[in-house]
Amino acid sequence: MPWEERLTRYHELAVQELVRFDPEEPPGARLRAWDRVSEDLVERQIAEERTPCLLLGLNWIILPVEGLPTGLRLVDDDGRLLESPDEAAAHGRTEAEAARYLAEEARARAEDAAGRARAEARIRELEAELAKRSRG
Repeated sequence: MPWEERLTRYHELAVQELVRFDPEEPPGARLRAWDRVSEDLVERQIAEERTPCLLLGLNWIILPVEGLPTGLRLVDDDGRLLESPDEAAAHGRTEAEAARYLAEEARARAEDAAGRARAEARIRELEAELAKRSRG
């Protein structure tokens, strides 16, 4: 299926964030991302083949992965790579431990992102109330 048709389907599904990695593209064009803005998917500008994963509170980055020259990986704000189950096993952790770690990291990041979203919504409410009071 052509990419434009896929993009249309993702738009219809109302995804909040869409990330596309194409290892066949030249560096600088391999990673693309879209965000839902006012009921539309808007492509974001990406620099240095790295972009935030807004839903998880992590960052997408292109790095080597499990013997391949390039792959799409997740890192935290400190640049720590989230390991795949195979990588965890290579470091002596079981796949279940690696999966648990990834799930816990993702949950914690999602909770942080949700907390930030609630705080930002509250700030908007307070700003609106302040503007209303200053007019009245």
